[in-house]
Amino acid sequence: MDSAVTGDFIFGTLGTDELRLTHEQSRLHGLWHGSRISPVDPKPGDSITFTVSVGVDTAVERIQLLLTRDGSHPRNASENIDMQQSSTEWSTLAWGYRETWTCQIPAQTDELWRYSIRGVTANGEMIWADVHSFTSEPGIFAISIDELDDPAWFKRANIYQVFVDRFARGNDVPFESRETLMDIWGGTLRGVIDHLPYIKQLGVNAIWLSPISPSPTHHGYDVTDYTAIEPRLGTMADFDELLTKAHGLGLRVILDFVASHCSNLHPTFAKALRDSGAPEREIFLFDADGGYDSFFGVQEMPRINGDNDVAATWLIDAARFWAERGVDGFRLDYAIGQSLQFWTRFRRELRFIKPDLVLVAEAVDSAETLQSYRGRLDGVLDFLFLEKVRSFIGFEKESAVDFWRFLERHQRWFAEGPVRATFLDNHDMNRLLWVLQGDTERLKLAAMLQMSLPSATVTYYGTEVGLNQWHDLEYPDGSRRMEESRTPMLWGDDVDRDVQELYRSLLFWRDRHSIASLTPSLVHAGDDGTLIYRIGPWLVLLNRSENEIEIELGSYGSLWLMLATSNTVRLHGSRLVLSRYSGAVLGHEHARPGMR
Repeated sequence: MDSAVTGDFIFGTLGTDELRLTHEQSRLHGLWHGSRISPVDPKPGDSITFTVSVGVDTAVERIQLLLTRDGSHPRNASENIDMQQSSTEWSTLAWGYRETWTCQIPAQTDELWRYSIRGVTANGEMIWADVHSFTSEPGIFAISIDELDDPAWFKRANIYQVFVDRFARGNDVPFESRETLMDIWGGTLRGVIDHLPYIKQLGVNAIWLSPISPSPTHHGYDVTDYTAIEPRLGTMADFDELLTKAHGLGLRVILDFVASHCSNLHPTFAKALRDSGAPEREIFLFDADGGYDSFFGVQEMPRINGDNDVAATWLIDAARFWAERGVDGFRLDYAIGQSLQFWTRFRRELRFIKPDLVLVAEAVDSAETLQSYRGRLDGVLDFLFLEKVRSFIGFEKESAVDFWRFLERHQRWFAEGPVRATFLDNHDMNRLLWVLQGDTERLKLAAMLQMSLPSATVTYYGTEVGLNQWHDLEYPDGSRRMEESRTPMLWGDDVDRDVQELYRSLLFWRDRHSIASLTPSLVHAGDDGTLIYRIGPWLVLLNRSENEIEIELGSYGSLWLMLATSNTVRLHGSRLVLSRYSGAVLGHEHARPGMR
C-alpha cells in the first residue's frame, strides 16, 4: 500500500478560493434572483416575497415578474407583476452600489408556479435574471405551493452505500483480480441480494445502490437507458427480487439517479447529435456550431437541459418508472447540474406517485445552496460536515473548539431542513482510512463522532470492515483517479471484526435511542483535542490525541460505560481513562437497562 496521502479533494464547482471568488462576483452583475423567496417553502395561504438584485454595472427603470400558476412555461405568462426598489447596498467586492427589488404575491391554493424575471432599461432593452451560462436563455424558476413535508422515515435513516460492481459477485463466488480499478470487477445485483442479511445485521435501515442502468463504464454514471438494468449486473427480475427481499427485511432502497447528464452512447443523444433537426436535440445543450455542453468538459457525458419541458418530462418519466416499481427514493447525482425549478417539478410529480419517496441531493456546494433545496428536495448529502470531520480527525487541522463552533451553527442553519445525511467518505474521494494511514483506532473515533450526532447517516461500503485503498487518488503526474476509493469489498477472514462490531453497536444504539432526533450540547472542548458533549441522556467523550488521558466524572453523577471504541478504555469509579484516539458513550446508572 502506497503511503502517500494528499489533502482532501472535494469534487465540485467551489473547491478552491478562486472558484468561490468567481462565484460571488457573478452575483454582482446584471440581474440575480437565485430563487430567493420568503418563506422558502411556502404553503397555501402564505404571502410570498420575491427578491432580485441589480448589479453595480446595470441600470433598470422597471422590473417585472412573469408568472404562470398552472405549471406552464413562463413564456405563456398571463401575469406581469411589477417589482419595487426596496434598498441600495454598497459592495466592497465590486466597489460599487447594487440595488434590491422585491414584490409580494399571495398564494391561495396548492399549485405549481413558474416564472421569469426581466428588467427594462431606459432605452427599452430587456435584461433577464439568471441567464443560462451556456444557452443564454432567461432563467426559469418554480415554486410548489403545497403541504408536502420531508418524509419522516428519512430523518432517522441510516443508509448503507453499495457500489454494486465492487460489492459482491453473488453465489459465494469471490472476486477475480483485474488489471486496474477502471475495469469491470463483476459485482452484481445477485451479490447484493445474497448479502441483504449482512446489511440488515449491520443495523442500517436503507440501502443506496450506485447506478444500475445500462452504461459503458464500471461506475454507471453515464446512462444509456434510464429504464433498464445493466446486463452485467443482472436482470429486472433480479432487481424486483432485491426490492422485495429488502422490503421484507425492513430495508428501504434508494437508487442513484443521474439527471444532469447521460452517456454520449444513449440513443436519444446519438440521434440528436447526427440530426440537427431532430426534436430530441432540444433535450441537450447544443450551440450554433453543433458543439454541446458536457459534464465538466467530458464529451462522453453530454448535459441534459432540464429547463426544457421535453427534457424535464423525459427525466421525470424515467424516475416515475422506478418509483412505480417500488423504490423508496433517489440519490440525485450532481444535483446542481439542474436548476431548482427542475427539481421543484421533479419532486412535486414524484411525490404524487409515492408520498414518502425521498429525494437526496448530491451537491458539493455552499451551505446557502444546500439550504435552497428546502421545499424542492428532501435531503442533502452533508459535504460540509464531511470536510470538518476529516479536518478534525483525519488531518488534525481543526481544533475541537473550531469543530463544535461549526457544528452548532451548521445545525441552526439547517434546523428547518432539508434533512442532512452525514458520511465519512464516498466513491469520489480518498477513503478516510487511507487519510488515517490505516489507523483503525482513529477511524472508529470518527465513526463514534458521526453516529452520536443528529442527522441521517451514510456508511460507504467497506468502511465498516476496514476496507482501504491501494493507492492515493492523486498520481505523480498530477491526475486524480477517483476509482482508487472503489476497491472490492472485504469478506470472510479479511474483515476487521473490531471495526465491524463497533459499527454494529453504534448503529444499534443510534436507532434504539433515536439519536437522530436529539440535540447535542457541548460540555467541554479542549486544546488537546478532547471533546465532551451530551446527546439526550448520554455523555459522549472523545480523545483526539496520541496520548492517554484521564477524565474525572464525579460531577456528572453515577455513570456506566455503554460503548467504547477500544477495549483499552476503562471506567474506574468516577475516573474514565481514554487511550490514544479513543471515545466512549456513557449513560446514567439509574437509566441502565434492567435496573430500577
